[in-house]
Amino acid sequence: MVQVSKITSLEHDLWSRALSEASRCYNRKITTLKRKHGYVQTKNNQLKEEINHLKDDKSILEELLKTQEESHKAEFERLRQSYDETFRKYQEDTQKNLIKMLLEWRSNMIIHAQVASDPLDLSKVYFDYLKDISMELLNFDICHPEDDE
Repeated sequence: MVQVSKITSLEHDLWSRALSEASRCYNRKITTLKRKHGYVQTKNNQLKEEINHLKDDKSILEELLKTQEESHKAEFERLRQSYDETFRKYQEDTQKNLIKMLLEWRSNMIIHAQVASDPLDLSKVYFDYLKDISMELLNFDICHPEDDE
């Protein structure tokens, strides 16, 4: 029985040592896991802060983009109005120039047609065509037989 008691005591010691070793091993694993958990928790918090900063930056950039779009729309509208005004003025000037040139061409055509058909007989000139024409537009000299010019 003493031997059984020694065996039991030895078994008990072995089990006790095994449990003690297992307990130490588990405690080390728990400590390692706690450290890893702390690191992961810290990393998680850092990433959350980064996400919040990125969200803030995003909202700032969206506001900046909206402001730029509004200023570009205003600038575009101002340029469009300016170009419309410039184009309208160009059309008016072109129309005035064309009317002026048509009058000059018409007067020149009448005079050239009359001169080409026969010597200039003022009794055959229809002066109503010449009523709106200035003498500067006629662009020719009138010679009198008695004078040099």
